[in-house]
Amino acid sequence: RAGNYEAAPAVADARHCYDPSGPSSTVDVSGAYWRNTATLAATATASAALSPITSVELWYRFSADNATFGAWTFHGTDSGAPWSWSFAWPEGRGYYEFYSRAWDGGGLYEDAPPSADAPYAFDDLPPSSAVIQTSAYWHNYQPVPVTVTANDTLSGVASVELWYRFSSDNVSWGGWVLFGADDSSPFSFSFGWPSGE
Repeated sequence: RAGNYEAAPAVADARHCYDPSGPSSTVDVSGAYWRNTATLAATATASAALSPITSVELWYRFSADNATFGAWTFHGTDSGAPWSWSFAWPEGRGYYEFYSRAWDGGGLYEDAPPSADAPYAFDDLPPSSAVIQTSAYWHNYQPVPVTVTANDTLSGVASVELWYRFSSDNVSWGGWVLFGADDSSPFSFSFGWPSGE
């Protein structure tokens, strides 16, 4: 009241930051869609306009038929970049979709996205196949058509290999030799008796 005026301090008394935009994140898509290993190394990319990202969550949902998916389920939180999780396919073989949600230093929480960031599928069961036996055992012509049945209950058959081995006396047999591969159904080969009679 006497008219004295305080001098400006050398440093600020307090600091604040205004950032209403909130964080954003997405699960990265990398590698093959079908996986057959016990775990998936899932990663995410996250950013914010000003506030630092403090943590990122991984969410997933599962489908046995790739048509009807269950509810979104929380998997885990990573509190330090790079954002990553070891995902061990908790629902077993089938189809998975993923998204991420981030927290920033201002306490803002990313909304769940309207759709998944990344899809992957897990199938660790090998396919099965068999050469179809023809009615005739002896053949006096070449080539002989060889057909194969093959199936896989989940991911489907990508290709079929035909292997053979040879014996001149039907007693002693040589080692197995790859004859060829067919990558389209119906799986068939034109076998020309490469080892002779």
